[in-house]
Amino acid sequence: MKLANLRTITEASRSPIAVLLTSITLLIGLSAPTAQAGSTPVVLDITPTITNVVVINGQILASGTAISAVKGTIVKTIPFSGVPMRVGLAPGQPAGGCALVQMQLDPIQTGVLTASIRTGPIRFTATAYEGDTLVNETLCAIGNLLQGGLTMPQILAGQSVVDPVTGATLIQSINGSQYNLLLVTLGALFNSALDDLTRASLQSVVPHAGPPATITIGFALAPVANIHALGVVMNRDGGNGEPMTLDATVPSTSGLLTNLLRLLAASKSVPGGMTLLQILNLFPNVVVL
Repeated sequence: MKLANLRTITEASRSPIAVLLTSITLLIGLSAPTAQAGSTPVVLDITPTITNVVVINGQILASGTAISAVKGTIVKTIPFSGVPMRVGLAPGQPAGGCALVQMQLDPIQTGVLTASIRTGPIRFTATAYEGDTLVNETLCAIGNLLQGGLTMPQILAGQSVVDPVTGATLIQSINGSQYNLLLVTLGALFNSALDDLTRASLQSVVPHAGPPATITIGFALAPVANIHALGVVMNRDGGNGEPMTLDATVPSTSGLLTNLLRLLAASKSVPGGMTLLQILNLFPNVVVL
Protein backbone atom coordinates (compact mmCIF):
# COMPACT_ATOMS: atom_id res chain seq x y z
CA MET A 1 0.00 0.00 0.00
CA LYS A 2 1.66 3.17 -1.17
CA LEU A 3 1.14 6.56 0.44
CA ALA A 4 -0.24 7.99 -2.80
CA ASN A 5 -3.11 5.53 -2.59
CA LEU A 6 -4.14 6.32 0.97
CA ARG A 7 -7.78 7.13 1.56
CA THR A 8 -9.73 7.77 4.73
CA ILE A 9 -11.71 4.90 6.14
CA THR A 10 -14.64 5.77 8.34
CA GLU A 11 -14.43 4.47 11.86
CA ALA A 12 -16.08 1.12 12.38
CA SER A 13 -18.78 0.78 14.97
CA ARG A 14 -17.22 0.69 18.42
CA SER A 15 -20.14 -0.83 20.30
CA PRO A 16 -18.51 -4.29 20.70
CA ILE A 17 -15.34 -2.71 22.06
CA ALA A 18 -16.66 0.18 24.14
CA VAL A 19 -15.18 -1.21 27.34
CA LEU A 20 -11.80 -1.67 25.71
CA LEU A 21 -11.80 1.87 24.28
CA THR A 22 -12.63 3.35 27.66
CA SER A 23 -9.77 1.40 29.21
CA ILE A 24 -7.37 2.54 26.50
CA THR A 25 -8.39 6.17 27.00
CA LEU A 26 -7.75 5.95 30.74
CA LEU A 27 -4.57 3.95 30.36
CA ILE A 28 -2.71 6.02 27.80
CA GLY A 29 -4.36 9.38 28.20
CA LEU A 30 -5.98 9.66 24.78
CA SER A 31 -8.61 12.30 24.22
CA ALA A 32 -12.21 11.19 23.93
CA PRO A 33 -12.77 9.40 20.60
CA THR A 34 -15.07 11.96 19.06
CA ALA A 35 -14.94 12.88 15.39
CA GLN A 36 -13.46 16.31 14.72
CA ALA A 37 -14.74 17.95 11.55
CA GLY A 38 -11.88 18.89 9.27
CA SER A 39 -9.22 17.28 11.46
CA THR A 40 -6.27 15.59 9.77
CA PRO A 41 -6.10 11.89 10.63
CA VAL A 42 -2.92 10.18 11.72
CA VAL A 43 -2.05 7.69 9.02
CA LEU A 44 -0.19 4.56 10.06
CA ASP A 45 0.78 1.98 7.46
CA ILE A 46 2.53 -1.17 8.67
CA THR A 47 2.16 -3.24 5.51
CA PRO A 48 5.39 -4.13 3.68
CA THR A 49 5.37 -3.21 -0.01
CA ILE A 50 7.59 -4.90 -2.60
CA THR A 51 9.15 -2.29 -4.87
CA ASN A 52 11.74 -4.34 -6.76
CA VAL A 53 12.26 -7.96 -7.85
CA VAL A 54 15.67 -9.00 -9.20
CA VAL A 55 17.63 -12.15 -10.00
CA ILE A 56 21.04 -12.52 -8.31
CA ASN A 57 23.11 -15.66 -8.83
CA GLY A 58 20.08 -17.50 -10.13
CA GLN A 59 17.86 -16.61 -7.16
CA ILE A 60 14.78 -14.38 -7.34
CA LEU A 61 14.93 -11.77 -4.56
CA ALA A 62 12.45 -9.11 -3.44
CA SER A 63 13.13 -5.77 -1.81
CA GLY A 64 10.84 -3.00 -0.62
CA THR A 65 9.79 -0.82 2.28
CA ALA A 66 7.43 -0.46 5.21
CA ILE A 67 6.30 3.12 5.76
CA SER A 68 5.07 4.94 8.83
CA ALA A 69 3.35 8.27 8.22
CA VAL A 70 1.79 10.83 10.52
CA LYS A 71 -0.76 13.35 9.22
CA GLY A 72 0.06 12.38 5.66
CA THR A 73 3.81 12.90 6.04
CA ILE A 74 6.25 10.00 5.93
CA VAL A 75 8.21 9.97 9.17
CA LYS A 76 10.09 6.74 8.70
CA THR A 77 10.78 4.35 5.86
CA ILE A 78 12.28 1.00 6.80
CA PRO A 79 13.63 -1.08 3.92
CA PHE A 80 13.85 -4.83 3.52
CA SER A 81 15.85 -6.68 0.89
CA GLY A 82 17.08 -10.10 -0.15
CA VAL A 83 13.76 -11.87 0.52
CA PRO A 84 13.67 -15.05 -1.63
CA MET A 85 10.85 -15.76 -4.07
CA ARG A 86 10.67 -19.44 -4.95
CA VAL A 87 9.09 -21.01 -8.03
CA GLY A 88 8.62 -24.78 -8.35
CA LEU A 89 6.27 -27.46 -9.58
CA ALA A 90 2.87 -27.66 -7.89
CA PRO A 91 1.73 -31.01 -6.47
CA GLY A 92 -0.95 -33.01 -8.25
CA GLN A 93 0.06 -32.29 -11.83
CA PRO A 94 -2.63 -32.82 -14.49
CA ALA A 95 -2.09 -35.33 -17.26
CA GLY A 96 -0.80 -33.53 -20.32
CA GLY A 97 -0.99 -29.83 -21.07
CA CYS A 98 0.87 -27.19 -19.11
CA ALA A 99 2.70 -28.09 -15.90
CA LEU A 100 1.38 -26.13 -12.91
CA VAL A 101 3.67 -24.07 -10.68
CA GLN A 102 3.83 -22.80 -7.10
CA MET A 103 5.21 -19.36 -6.21
CA GLN A 104 6.30 -18.58 -2.65
CA LEU A 105 7.46 -15.41 -0.92
CA ASP A 106 9.63 -16.18 2.11
CA PRO A 107 9.00 -14.29 5.39
CA ILE A 108 9.63 -10.53 5.38
CA GLN A 109 11.22 -9.00 8.47
CA THR A 110 10.90 -5.24 8.84
CA GLY A 111 9.58 -2.69 11.32
CA VAL A 112 7.39 0.34 11.80
CA LEU A 113 7.62 2.74 14.75
CA THR A 114 8.66 0.57 17.72
CA ALA A 115 7.25 -2.65 16.29
CA SER A 116 9.13 -5.46 14.59
CA ILE A 117 6.94 -6.82 11.78
CA ARG A 118 7.33 -10.33 10.37
CA THR A 119 5.11 -11.96 7.79
CA GLY A 120 4.80 -15.70 7.41
CA PRO A 121 5.54 -17.33 4.05
CA ILE A 122 2.97 -16.58 1.33
CA ARG A 123 2.30 -19.09 -1.41
CA PHE A 124 0.34 -19.00 -4.65
CA THR A 125 -0.46 -22.34 -6.25
CA ALA A 126 -1.64 -22.40 -9.86
CA THR A 127 -4.58 -24.76 -10.24
CA ALA A 128 -5.45 -24.06 -13.89
CA TYR A 129 -4.63 -21.82 -16.80
CA GLU A 130 -7.42 -20.01 -18.60
CA GLY A 131 -7.31 -18.07 -21.85
CA ASP A 132 -4.36 -17.13 -23.98
CA THR A 133 -2.48 -14.54 -21.91
CA LEU A 134 1.21 -13.69 -21.69
CA VAL A 135 1.31 -14.61 -17.99
CA ASN A 136 -0.40 -17.90 -18.79
CA GLU A 137 2.14 -18.69 -21.49
CA THR A 138 5.08 -17.67 -19.29
CA LEU A 139 4.06 -19.79 -16.29
CA CYS A 140 3.19 -22.68 -18.58
CA ALA A 141 6.64 -22.50 -20.20
CA ILE A 142 8.39 -22.37 -16.82
CA GLY A 143 6.33 -25.28 -15.50
CA ASN A 144 7.17 -27.40 -18.52
CA LEU A 145 10.87 -26.60 -18.21
CA LEU A 146 10.77 -27.56 -14.52
CA GLN A 147 8.97 -30.77 -15.36
CA GLY A 148 11.61 -31.40 -18.02
CA GLY A 149 14.27 -31.51 -15.31
CA LEU A 150 15.68 -27.96 -15.23
CA THR A 151 16.14 -25.93 -12.04
CA MET A 152 14.93 -22.34 -11.72
CA PRO A 153 18.51 -20.96 -11.92
CA GLN A 154 18.95 -22.85 -15.19
CA ILE A 155 15.62 -21.56 -16.51
CA LEU A 156 16.46 -17.99 -15.52
CA ALA A 157 19.81 -18.38 -17.29
CA GLY A 158 17.95 -19.14 -20.53
CA GLN A 159 18.55 -22.86 -20.80
CA SER A 160 16.33 -25.24 -22.79
CA VAL A 161 15.57 -28.90 -22.17
CA VAL A 162 17.67 -30.84 -24.71
CA ASP A 163 17.95 -34.46 -25.72
CA PRO A 164 21.08 -35.81 -23.96
CA VAL A 165 21.92 -37.98 -26.97
CA THR A 166 21.14 -35.86 -30.00
CA GLY A 167 21.34 -32.41 -28.44
CA ALA A 168 18.01 -31.50 -30.02
CA THR A 169 15.84 -28.97 -28.16
CA LEU A 170 12.89 -30.69 -26.51
CA ILE A 171 11.44 -27.72 -24.59
CA GLN A 172 12.36 -24.20 -25.65
CA SER A 173 13.81 -21.77 -23.10
CA ILE A 174 11.90 -18.69 -21.96
CA ASN A 175 12.67 -15.48 -23.81
CA GLY A 176 13.61 -12.08 -22.44
CA SER A 177 10.02 -10.84 -22.38
CA GLN A 178 8.89 -13.87 -20.39
CA TYR A 179 11.82 -13.45 -17.98
CA ASN A 180 10.82 -9.84 -17.27
CA LEU A 181 7.12 -10.67 -17.09
CA LEU A 182 7.79 -13.35 -14.46
CA LEU A 183 9.47 -10.82 -12.16
CA VAL A 184 6.67 -8.28 -12.63
CA THR A 185 4.02 -10.95 -12.06
CA LEU A 186 5.61 -12.17 -8.83
CA GLY A 187 5.81 -8.62 -7.47
CA ALA A 188 2.17 -7.89 -8.33
CA LEU A 189 0.84 -11.16 -6.89
CA PHE A 190 2.65 -10.89 -3.58
CA ASN A 191 1.88 -7.19 -3.14
CA SER A 192 -1.82 -8.03 -3.53
CA ALA A 193 -1.44 -10.64 -0.78
CA LEU A 194 0.48 -8.28 1.52
CA ASP A 195 -2.23 -5.63 1.06
CA ASP A 196 -4.78 -8.09 2.43
CA LEU A 197 -2.98 -8.56 5.74
CA THR A 198 -4.86 -5.70 7.42
CA ARG A 199 -7.91 -7.98 7.20
CA ALA A 200 -6.11 -10.70 9.17
CA SER A 201 -7.80 -11.68 12.43
CA LEU A 202 -6.24 -11.56 15.89
CA GLN A 203 -4.99 -15.00 16.90
CA SER A 204 -2.75 -14.48 19.93
CA VAL A 205 -1.13 -11.94 22.24
CA VAL A 206 1.97 -13.29 23.98
CA PRO A 207 3.98 -11.31 26.57
CA HIS A 208 7.64 -12.41 26.79
CA ALA A 209 9.40 -11.96 30.14
CA GLY A 210 13.08 -11.25 30.67
CA PRO A 211 15.35 -8.78 28.95
CA PRO A 212 14.51 -7.55 26.44
CA ALA A 213 10.87 -7.98 27.43
CA THR A 214 8.54 -7.90 24.43
CA ILE A 215 4.93 -8.53 23.47
CA THR A 216 4.06 -10.39 20.27
CA ILE A 217 0.63 -10.14 18.67
CA GLY A 218 -0.21 -12.66 15.96
CA PHE A 219 -2.70 -12.35 13.10
CA ALA A 220 -3.83 -14.85 10.47
CA LEU A 221 -5.71 -14.59 7.19
CA ALA A 222 -7.45 -17.76 6.05
CA PRO A 223 -6.52 -19.27 2.67
CA VAL A 224 -8.50 -18.00 -0.29
CA ALA A 225 -9.57 -20.44 -2.99
CA ASN A 226 -9.95 -19.87 -6.69
CA ILE A 227 -8.28 -16.50 -7.19
CA HIS A 228 -8.54 -15.49 -10.85
CA ALA A 229 -5.44 -13.40 -11.49
CA LEU A 230 -3.62 -12.54 -14.71
CA GLY A 231 -5.28 -15.35 -16.65
CA VAL A 232 -4.40 -18.04 -14.09
CA VAL A 233 -6.61 -19.70 -11.46
CA MET A 234 -4.70 -19.85 -8.15
CA ASN A 235 -5.06 -20.68 -4.48
CA ARG A 236 -3.29 -18.49 -1.94
CA ASP A 237 -2.09 -19.57 1.49
CA GLY A 238 0.92 -19.39 3.77
CA GLY A 239 2.39 -22.62 2.52
CA ASN A 240 1.21 -26.21 3.07
CA GLY A 241 -2.40 -25.03 3.31
CA GLU A 242 -1.68 -22.79 6.32
CA PRO A 243 -3.15 -19.28 6.67
CA MET A 244 -1.14 -16.20 5.80
CA THR A 245 0.23 -14.73 9.03
CA LEU A 246 1.72 -11.53 10.40
CA ASP A 247 3.37 -11.06 13.80
CA ALA A 248 4.10 -7.67 15.38
CA THR A 249 6.59 -7.65 18.26
CA VAL A 250 7.17 -4.53 20.37
CA PRO A 251 9.39 -3.83 23.39
CA SER A 252 7.64 -3.69 26.75
CA THR A 253 8.28 0.02 27.22
CA SER A 254 5.88 2.93 27.40
CA GLY A 255 4.21 3.85 24.10
CA LEU A 256 0.85 3.83 22.35
CA LEU A 257 1.29 0.54 20.50
CA THR A 258 2.92 -1.19 23.46
CA ASN A 259 0.20 -0.06 25.86
CA LEU A 260 -2.51 -1.25 23.47
CA LEU A 261 -0.88 -4.67 23.22
CA ARG A 262 -0.54 -4.88 26.98
CA LEU A 263 -4.21 -4.07 27.34
CA LEU A 264 -5.15 -6.65 24.73
CA ALA A 265 -3.11 -9.24 26.59
CA ALA A 266 -4.98 -8.57 29.84
CA SER A 267 -8.44 -7.67 28.55
CA LYS A 268 -11.42 -10.01 28.60
CA SER A 269 -13.50 -7.69 26.39
CA VAL A 270 -11.71 -8.12 23.05
CA PRO A 271 -14.19 -9.74 20.67
CA GLY A 272 -12.99 -12.75 18.74
CA GLY A 273 -12.01 -12.22 15.13
CA MET A 274 -10.91 -8.59 15.45
CA THR A 275 -8.82 -7.63 12.44
CA LEU A 276 -5.51 -5.80 12.42
CA LEU A 277 -7.27 -2.80 10.89
CA GLN A 278 -9.94 -2.74 13.60
CA ILE A 279 -7.39 -2.97 16.39
CA LEU A 280 -5.21 -0.15 15.10
CA ASN A 281 -8.32 1.94 14.48
CA LEU A 282 -9.01 1.79 18.22
CA PHE A 283 -6.82 4.87 18.44
CA PRO A 284 -8.87 8.05 17.84
CA ASN A 285 -8.13 9.55 14.42
CA VAL A 286 -5.82 6.72 13.41
CA VAL A 287 -6.39 5.36 9.93
CA VAL A 288 -4.71 2.24 8.57
CA LEU A 289 -4.75 1.24 4.90
